[in-house]
Amino acid sequence: MLIIKALFIGIVQGLTAFLPVSSSGHSMLLYTLLDMKTMSPVAFMAAGHLGSLAAIIFFMKKELLHILAEVVRIPGLIKKNLSDRFEQIRRGSVDPYKPVFTSNYGKITFLCLAGNIPTIVVGVFVHDLTERLSENILAVGMGFLISAVFLLVAAFLPNGKKVPQDLLLWQMLLVGVCQSVTVFPGVSRFAVTLAVFLLLGQTRKSSIICSMLMSVPVLAGAFCYTVGDLFVKGFSLEIFGVVVVCAIASALIGCLVIRGCLHLVQKCKLTVFSVYCFLLALGCIGCHLYLA
Repeated sequence: MLIIKALFIGIVQGLTAFLPVSSSGHSMLLYTLLDMKTMSPVAFMAAGHLGSLAAIIFFMKKELLHILAEVVRIPGLIKKNLSDRFEQIRRGSVDPYKPVFTSNYGKITFLCLAGNIPTIVVGVFVHDLTERLSENILAVGMGFLISAVFLLVAAFLPNGKKVPQDLLLWQMLLVGVCQSVTVFPGVSRFAVTLAVFLLLGQTRKSSIICSMLMSVPVLAGAFCYTVGDLFVKGFSLEIFGVVVVCAIASALIGCLVIRGCLHLVQKCKLTVFSVYCFLLALGCIGCHLYLA
């Protein structure tokens, strides 16, 4: 029975992961309503997001390979700079450092990693609070409401003209600070980052790309940080199977729908997603009042 529930949650996760409507909020709501209280809900959601991460890697493999190539070159460039500096000190001359990031992909890599620092810090400090709120339908509803507000604001922002290469470090840190709110259930990371990138003058297409690139380290990091919570009572083949089924279902559905979902986000009015999140929020609040 748990396997069927996990399969259903994985499908919903895959269908909503690339829309600004909080896939984690949908999954958390289903997790609570289906009474899956056999493991940490936050860890289960993070494991489910591995499927979304797989879909992103599949969709952006060309860009991610360029980024990986830049990351691999970093240790060698740092070593070369240090070696040159010692040689310059010995000779009594000082020449400029060679740039560590030599392409736009390198710059974007650095900015995405730096931008995720505030999110990681907040996520670690509020982990226990997030765990407690994750099974609270009212908290999930409040998260959907926050997502609706961000989307409503974004809907009235003009489409900018900037591209990812125009981003500055302080701007990415600002995005990271805003993104840190999304560690709470129901708050859509996609909606928040999309709104902030648009506010910074990025085109909608650029905002979508930047949001997806920022999601890679945060999704991978969330899983690595919480995976131990899945087996706090010891390793269980049943729980392992549930997690694998959810992740695979999410990955397969995500790979099938990601292109269409992102095209929809780029072309559709964001007020549509805002109204959807608002209605979900009302539904969650109604469920909370009914169950109370």
